[in-house]
Amino acid sequence: MRQMLWMALAGVLLLAGCTPNDDFECPGAYTGALSADEEILVGDWKLSGLEGSIAIDLTDDEMDNATTDLYGQISECIREARYVFSENRELAYFGSREVEDVCEEELLFGGTWRLEGNIVSIVSGCTVGGFELDLDEEARSFSYTVYEQVVNFKGDVVAMQVTYTYTDQTERSN
Repeated sequence: MRQMLWMALAGVLLLAGCTPNDDFECPGAYTGALSADEEILVGDWKLSGLEGSIAIDLTDDEMDNATTDLYGQISECIREARYVFSENRELAYFGSREVEDVCEEELLFGGTWRLEGNIVSIVSGCTVGGFELDLDEEARSFSYTVYEQVVNFKGDVVAMQVTYTYTDQTERSN
């Protein structure tokens, strides 16, 4: 399952590979003041839901209990994935992995971001990508859907749409 989450990041970023070319220039970082619409994303957003379009069993628990609720099938440690959107347009995405029964957070990628309409664009390294954001009415959670290949506990690959949901963990004054 950890591989699925990390693979999804590549899908989310829609990474375009750089080819050796003397004329190629990497995209510049996003800069400038945030718009009022963008300010809503500033904060720490933790993974709170993971829903597949096809029922699948990710756990080797000797039961055939396939479900579309992928979040309920992943470990508490993997559930610690989070985005941090900063006021200065910096972005960090953290994932966690279990090492000797300890959950360790690691930076998976960083870059800069902008929001135009409902599209979040990200510049990370030499790539530009992003996702279509579905923000809830209270602006306390957002979700996006990507098409990816998910591996069940038997090692079978299942292609499906997966919707990721993140909830704002930032203390806000109203």
